[in-house]
Amino acid sequence: GEMTKFEIRINYRTLGPKLKKDLKKVVEEIQRMNSEELSNNLKTGKLNILGYEITPEDIEIVEKPVEGINAVEVSGLPIIIYLDTNITPQLKREGFAREIIRRIQAMRKEMNLKYDEKIETYYMGDEELEKAIDEFKDYIMGETQSVKLEKGEEKGYQKDWKIDGKDIKIVISS
Repeated sequence: GEMTKFEIRINYRTLGPKLKKDLKKVVEEIQRMNSEELSNNLKTGKLNILGYEITPEDIEIVEKPVEGINAVEVSGLPIIIYLDTNITPQLKREGFAREIIRRIQAMRKEMNLKYDEKIETYYMGDEELEKAIDEFKDYIMGETQSVKLEKGEEKGYQKDWKIDGKDIKIVISS
């Protein structure tokens, strides 16, 4: 999709003296132009409007991120990164996976397990959370020292959690 839209800013300080009485006409003409066409013409350095030569000093074309897009300037580089903050289902599941890891880590701590002690983890809960566990199973197992990560009930230390309003029961046996 479109990540940016353009905004045209006119530098009246340079254009005023150059255009005098035609300023208004030229500005209207500029605003009628498609911003991409405008920026391409300016990149070549010259733009001729109603017989006047318009230079990049006269007009600034500012790219503005579209709603839901965050523009991040990379310091030291002439580059802007556009981040799409409209969350995709996969990103959402990845977020859930991280939340689940956090909960399992918290439970490990409560059980006073050593960092490298292996556990078996079982879960039952909201379908969306289960999908996330499925999709990121290896990642979750790796981060939580789980040798098993399975859906189901099992004896062990269990806790009910709410993640983003969704319920999940996690059981750890070590």
